[in-house]
Amino acid sequence: MKRSTSPWTVDECKIQASILFKSLDLKRFGRCPETASIPAELLKRKHALAVIAFEKGFDSWASLKLQIGLIKGGFLNHWFSTHAEAKAYQTASGGFVLPYKKQFFVCEADYLEALGLGEADARRLDHA
Repeated sequence: MKRSTSPWTVDECKIQASILFKSLDLKRFGRCPETASIPAELLKRKHALAVIAFEKGFDSWASLKLQIGLIKGGFLNHWFSTHAEAKAYQTASGGFVLPYKKQFFVCEADYLEALGLGEADARRLDHA
């Protein structure tokens, strides 16, 4: 998956949600678990915000707003509470497992580069 090189902002996401709401793209609303069962005539802008958050890999709009400032350089990494979960995701999707305190995340090579790390560094950090 190609990563964005510019960071997302809450304002950018709000604009995307407004465009989505005006277009009423029901396929996109249907893919989001939070909005899939809502009839088209009851959809509101808050539902479009939920879809944008879902498409960017977040559980909810509130989660996106809380975490978006923590995304370094516009990279969205996948976080896991256990090493086993992170390794399973890595096996299925590729990438590199890195630890952070008691959690783990899977990132792509371009994120490693932004951190000034190489693939060999990532392999040394990947431990159970």
